[in-house]
Amino acid sequence: MISGESDYWSLSDINAGLMEISLSWVAESVDFDIYLYDSDWNLLISSYTSDNPETLSYLVLESGMTFHLEIYLYQGSTSDYSLTITHY
Repeated sequence: MISGESDYWSLSDINAGLMEISLSWVAESVDFDIYLYDSDWNLLISSYTSDNPETLSYLVLESGMTFHLEIYLYQGSTSDYSLTITHY
């Protein structure tokens, strides 16, 4: 990836409850952002700080929902990242 590019993930059949998303990386000169969308690509919540890890929490109200997750490389060039999604 280079600055300005995104990776996309689909999260399907998500149960009701709290969903926490954490994105971390090793390279110091890199900054990622996270955007969470509903099934129709309407933005629900985002995290665009310079923090590592970048985190966000979203309360899923209905079971069976589908979400789209965008991992956007705001600054820097190719870097591996670790994505953790926890659901309570």
